Amino acid sequence: MNGMRVAPTPRAARVVESTAVRPQWRALVMAIVTVMIGVGHGLAQDTAYVPGPGDVLDIEVYASGERQETFSATVSPTGTVTCPLIGEFTLGNRPLPELAATMAEAFAAGYYVHPQVLINVRQYAGRVSILGEVRHPGLYPVGGRLTLLGAVELAGGVTDFAAERHVHVLRNEGGKPRRLEADLGRIRKGKEPDLVLQRDDRIDVPRRWF
Repeated sequence: MNGMRVAPTPRAARVVESTAVRPQWRALVMAIVTVMIGVGHGLAQDTAYVPGPGDVLDIEVYASGERQETFSATVSPTGTVTCPLIGEFTLGNRPLPELAATMAEAFAAGYYVHPQVLINVRQYAGRVSILGEVRHPGLYPVGGRLTLLGAVELAGGVTDFAAERHVHVLRNEGGKPRRLEADLGRIRKGKEPDLVLQRDDRIDVPRRWF
């Protein structure tokens, strides 16, 4: 999904951070951070959004009144992006304003004076959530074609207590919730088709009761 770039407007959210708060490790560094309210899917971006694996970020760095760096970066599976000068940068599950502030500090550490960082999410990665009896529950990107079995494998597989015969997939179709049920054992044996997942599907692997 590609969002259109727009010039900063009064809707832009501005965060000003003074380095005097923590002089012991931020001496002489002041980051003025602007997070653009961009357009994606026809909607303004949520500044509380936490970028994750597969998201594409457009990043601009300003200093001395001029744009110094402009680049796009795709968030890696481990939650990092590669930036000019500072190299690999860990996002650390930060929302957009905090992420921009932290990145500005990194560029200020020996590269630019009082940098401003502008971050726009150009493309959101589709994600699914996996809950219940899997080894690593959480959010996982839908990169291309992702099936139910593939998503379970991304989550480290099921635990010894998983009720594999009664896995639920909750999906929103046209604003209405839909619940699908799958049998992982039958899927592995080829006796049941593997379900192709959609963006924002929620997978629930229930606990087996003896």
